[in-house]
Amino acid sequence: MTESALLLRYSHNVVEHLGLKLYQNRPTNVIAELISNAWDADATNVYITASLQSEKTDERFISVIDDGSGMTGSILNDSYLIIGKPKRVPDHLDQKTTKQRPIMGRKGIGKLAPFGIAKKIDVATIRDGRFTWFRMDLGEITKRAEAYPPTVFFYEAEVKQNPPIKATDDPTHCVAKFFTDYRDKSGTLILLTDLSLKRDISTETLKESVGRRFTVTLLRPDFCVHINGEKVEEAQALPQFEFRIPTEGCGIEKLPETGREVKYWAGFVKRADWPQDQAGVGVYTHGKIAQDRPFTFGVKGREIFTRYMYAVVEADWLDELPDDLVSTDRTSINWEHDETSPLYKWGQKKVNEWTTQFKKWREGLEERELDKVVKDKIDKGEIPKITETERKSLVGLLSQVTPNLDKDEETRDRLILAGTQAWLHRPIREMIKKIWDGTMTSGLTGDQLSVFIEKLNEHSVPEALSLAVSFAQRGYALSLLYELIHHKREIDLQKLIESFPWILHPDMEKLTANQQLKTTAEKAANEGLIPSRTNPIASGADPEDRADFVFFTNIESTKLVIVEIKNPRNDLTIENREQLTTYMAYFEQLYGGKTIIEGKLIGSNPQGISNPRKDVTILSWQDVFIQSRHGHIELLAAMLAGAYPDPNDARLKEVIEFGGKQTWELLDRMAKANENLNDLFRKFGNLRELKTE
Repeated sequence: MTESALLLRYSHNVVEHLGLKLYQNRPTNVIAELISNAWDADATNVYITASLQSEKTDERFISVIDDGSGMTGSILNDSYLIIGKPKRVPDHLDQKTTKQRPIMGRKGIGKLAPFGIAKKIDVATIRDGRFTWFRMDLGEITKRAEAYPPTVFFYEAEVKQNPPIKATDDPTHCVAKFFTDYRDKSGTLILLTDLSLKRDISTETLKESVGRRFTVTLLRPDFCVHINGEKVEEAQALPQFEFRIPTEGCGIEKLPETGREVKYWAGFVKRADWPQDQAGVGVYTHGKIAQDRPFTFGVKGREIFTRYMYAVVEADWLDELPDDLVSTDRTSINWEHDETSPLYKWGQKKVNEWTTQFKKWREGLEERELDKVVKDKIDKGEIPKITETERKSLVGLLSQVTPNLDKDEETRDRLILAGTQAWLHRPIREMIKKIWDGTMTSGLTGDQLSVFIEKLNEHSVPEALSLAVSFAQRGYALSLLYELIHHKREIDLQKLIESFPWILHPDMEKLTANQQLKTTAEKAANEGLIPSRTNPIASGADPEDRADFVFFTNIESTKLVIVEIKNPRNDLTIENREQLTTYMAYFEQLYGGKTIIEGKLIGSNPQGISNPRKDVTILSWQDVFIQSRHGHIELLAAMLAGAYPDPNDARLKEVIEFGGKQTWELLDRMAKANENLNDLFRKFGNLRELKTE
């Protein structure tokens, strides 16, 4: 060696920094390193005992025993006791064990991890019938280091005697028991004593840590971990999921840019009552954690859902790259490297997909649960009663918000009440009522009364605009009616009338289609109980030409309206009228005079048919359309003229959107006779253009 040679030397501080500092007070990480060593030794079982309850130092210990291949003295000297010696040859980073397991270890420093929680490490191992036991003492290592130059350090481990083993050398009795149990086998014991831990670690905590830091302990029957006498099972080591992607096993994909394989699964818990650092994604290589949680591939804005997520991504090739991209403590990956960038992009996309799927699933679940809550509150009188359709619509809206409340039932209940009242316009109506009551009781002067009336009108604007949207929607339904009439689609007309009975008359808004009565009528017609020369069921006429009937009743069943619908392409006949009256007569007998029964006959050209009965109305489809449209458009015009909305009001845009071309043409004509409406149209010069977009 020349005087100019430059040598890289290692200080004893390596032991401190790679052992004590890196794993200080992190017992689960230490145990994880010892488990991975057992995996690399082809062990089938790992037995972990944590005796931490005693206050006596010599009775507190952690032991890790595996039934792997064990080590001889030469293996210990040439491999185990060399700090930083790689476990895999650089040219064969995909190297496997004798049992063809992918090797977890890579850096060769895991043996120092126990110094993070213990000052003494006993290693007892058996292989080929040879028992070796030695001890590494952190205090002695530090003490002896002072006798050597600070740039280089050697430590000779204290080799203990072969059995019989003295109790003074082994106060825990773990070494003696290990020798007894494994003298005819192979295996290794790592015993940690003189612990720096001040608190106990429960069996459940250790099981969860094993589940978080490994996948092999849960997916392979040939590698089992036992903690304090209990085998680690998936149900104990992993959270209980209410939603999982995929539902079983794992998904497999290839990265678009590199074609490298990635395995994954994502689970979502019902309640996020775990520490925040346990949520997110764990990235694993060769079954061992490489990127610890909390981690979401940099996805932001999804914290509400990632808080519930526990995902696993397996990318074995990460640990087979020439560059070591996994941090020494296996908590993070170098995501700035060209080799990891494709995985990072893929992960961002998957986290967004997983949380979106969970959100949709949660909304469906939330909607069902919320519907039960709303029903119960309506039954108990805690919130106003609304129709079933309104309830479903309201629940659908609320369910998009309640998943964000994190099961806060008090806030959820307040939201339900406020949502129901808003749905019924109750806040506005209550305000209007208070103002109106004030005018009736306070004996106001004329000027004061004018002020109150102005306030009343001001607070009525939101109500009027909401009603305007509703009437615009009805205008759209009438536009559909117009199209169906001109296309002569009887079946579609029937469906439209069943859904919107108010089309026939405003009073019918309170009625609903009764399918049970329709079934009863069809059965009676088939059995000949409703005599008719034009039986719509028995007749051999073209189905498109047959009459069809819709039956409407109120909630109390005290009113029944029978509507006979004829195809717009066919003129009405006296036979159609007689058919309707026979149906009415049948139900009069059935109800025994307890129900008011009316009939409506609708078709084309009814002018030639006399109508001797007051309880029967005969209309053409054109009459139905004109009368209904005129009434509803008049109300829409009144709402708009009274509200006089801002041009940018969202509800005005909805009115324009739902109204349809014909509705706005009629409003245009009405505006000529209504000063306020005409002024409104002049003010919004683009209104006519908006309606045609």
